[in-house]
Amino acid sequence: MNILNWIYLRIWPNKLLKYVSADIQRRAFFIREYQQMVHRMWRGEFVAAKLKEIREQRRREYDKTNEDFLAVKNAYENEEKNLGADVKEKLEKGMESKTKDIANLKEHIDGMDKELSNLGELMQGYQEGLKLLEIIIKQ
Repeated sequence: MNILNWIYLRIWPNKLLKYVSADIQRRAFFIREYQQMVHRMWRGEFVAAKLKEIREQRRREYDKTNEDFLAVKNAYENEEKNLGADVKEKLEKGMESKTKDIANLKEHIDGMDKELSNLGELMQGYQEGLKLLEIIIKQ
């Protein structure tokens, strides 16, 4: 190998430099990719934290709306005989609107759960990608 390097140095120095620089460039490229992957993971952690925060807010809204619905339902059932027609109609409309709100909030919460699940899978893929990049860089 030393003779080959000596020949390259004396006769074809550009060829030797091309091989050396290509290897260094390749390694530098994968190091940059590693850094970008770490940055993506940080970004993903931030997005996951924000999604969890928003999901918690939606869950609180869902609980409050559910409690309101139960209160309206109990009021309607307990006072059904004593109420006038206009009050009954208002309570029925209130129950219908609360039911729609509950369904919408449940849909939003389920969507956020799915996004969090997908984000978890993505983060796991990034972890595996980091391991692969580490192996490539060490070669």
